[in-house]
Amino acid sequence: MTSSSLPPASSPFVVLAAASPSEHRHAWRATHPSWGRGLTLAQYIAREEHLLTHTALARDGGLTPWILTTTTAGDDPRPVLSSCETLAKRAIVASPDGSSVTDVVAHGVASVFTEPGYRSRGYAGRMMELLGAALARREEASPGAARFSVLFSDIGPRFYANHQWKPMGNMHLAFPVGGGGGGGDSVSSTSTPACITELTDQHLEALTARDEQLLRAQLSRPIADADARQTLRVAVLPDYATLEWHFRREDHHMPGNLPGPATPRVRGALYTPPTPGNDASDTRRRVWGFWVRSRSDGASSSSSPVVTVLHFLRLVVEDDAQTSDEELAAALDGIMEVARREAAGCGASSVEMWNPSARVAAVFRERLPQLQGRIVQRDESSLASLRWFGAGSVDDVEWVANEKFAWC
Repeated sequence: MTSSSLPPASSPFVVLAAASPSEHRHAWRATHPSWGRGLTLAQYIAREEHLLTHTALARDGGLTPWILTTTTAGDDPRPVLSSCETLAKRAIVASPDGSSVTDVVAHGVASVFTEPGYRSRGYAGRMMELLGAALARREEASPGAARFSVLFSDIGPRFYANHQWKPMGNMHLAFPVGGGGGGGDSVSSTSTPACITELTDQHLEALTARDEQLLRAQLSRPIADADARQTLRVAVLPDYATLEWHFRREDHHMPGNLPGPATPRVRGALYTPPTPGNDASDTRRRVWGFWVRSRSDGASSSSSPVVTVLHFLRLVVEDDAQTSDEELAAALDGIMEVARREAAGCGASSVEMWNPSARVAAVFRERLPQLQGRIVQRDESSLASLRWFGAGSVDDVEWVANEKFAWC
């Protein structure tokens, strides 16, 4: 289709459609220069195919590829005017008094892309309009099947807000890898602090199950703030499938990990408090975090910078009420020491933790000078945004556990 024959975005012949396998691969090839730096085209496609077919989150229809195309007769192959993907994620919605915690599906929108020759014609906006309408119809036909949608904007807040995805909760803590703090002498130390267990893939199933149990319990309690007692609380569940997807993506993105590491790498760290008599069954005051390393480098352009960040996917305090500030600080010190060591090992420039709980943020805030950390309010990239398809207004919705694990 030539530029002169392109239809306007408002044309009734411009439609949203599920992409065929060949159209999906077309989208991967188109996005590789922008999102596949550090990977050859073959490696990039291998990663996307692996995630699609071998991860519990994406396979068997968990991921849906979409294209904006035309219904004009004779278009073969169909033009891909714009493209995106949605990932169906387990989620929960809690009533303000906590009496009802409902299991629903949230749809994460990812990989929104328009090829250069089709830009500045309103196609991406039309695709988001039609996608929102399709999800709204799904929720209306089967309540809970599309209660809300999340996405993470890299183009600022305005475009997606215009299509009803509202930015919410875009703070993170950032720590330089060479910063102070922790109990170790340096980030190059290979020792593990006392009371700290390095987490691998083997720990994922049990700890994500426990995390889900804790999050459900949290949302089942009434909101204490009188000014927020009409607020619905929602959360994407940090379950096994969601974190596994991140880990498999990391395995295919870091150097030397195609198709994957020979042995499990350190995926996080867990603090277990010392107990009288070394009672190993008393695990109520554990604190743990899982993380991934995200890398973009200059394989496609020698002038492109290398940027590697260790992102905490999720940080969990098992028993907030019984964990003192002093113990929480000790736990965070130990976990951060391992995180910084792992970050240094892959050449990362920083460690980031998105939207930690108010309690964790308060403890870290007191220690920012020691850790050489800073509080960052994101306003351009990775902007967590939510569209609500249930009854009521998105202004009455609070996104709980809005951490990196929900990104897609």
